[in-house]
Amino acid sequence: MKNIIVKYNDSLFGFREIEEKRKKHYDKVSEKYKNSLTNSKKKFKISKYVPLTFKSYTKNHIDFIKTQQKCIKKVNEVFNSEAFYIYHFDQGHNTLWSDLNWILDKTGLFKKYFFKIPGYGGMLILRPNGEFFVTNTHLSEKTLTTLLNGDWTILKNDWLKTKKEFIKKGYGFFKAENNFKRQTCF
Repeated sequence: MKNIIVKYNDSLFGFREIEEKRKKHYDKVSEKYKNSLTNSKKKFKISKYVPLTFKSYTKNHIDFIKTQQKCIKKVNEVFNSEAFYIYHFDQGHNTLWSDLNWILDKTGLFKKYFFKIPGYGGMLILRPNGEFFVTNTHLSEKTLTTLLNGDWTILKNDWLKTKKEFIKKGYGFFKAENNFKRQTCF
């Protein structure tokens, strides 16, 4: 029997939808920055908004799809697993990328039981013995390897200690990592 890995995204966005989100975010951040005490003293200028081009969007998305395909292949081979990508809402995405191998969560089952935070994605690891682990962040190679092939006793203890004593920095397997050091695609 194999481990099952579900990488979940709440929504997939098309070009127009991403551009709208980027513009709203820019407007929000620039307005907040203009009104901040730090900026009122220093008078920094906020750089002009640069729209996303369809060409750059397409290039980034093709790179993203290739990375996913390599990731699924690697994880399936190395960890005796079956990896799937699942999403709940399609906001203009599949009109451009109908060949993306993501599975639609039509009934909202995954969203209802595992990924309840609106607008967020996450990952579910389901082992053949029924144990499961849900996270909304990337995992280190060591943590992923332990989740897929190892004994979860240490993980459970580290998780309880993180929740009780080290909520901000984490403990053991759940110690906060520098995002630039991550090597796994999950």
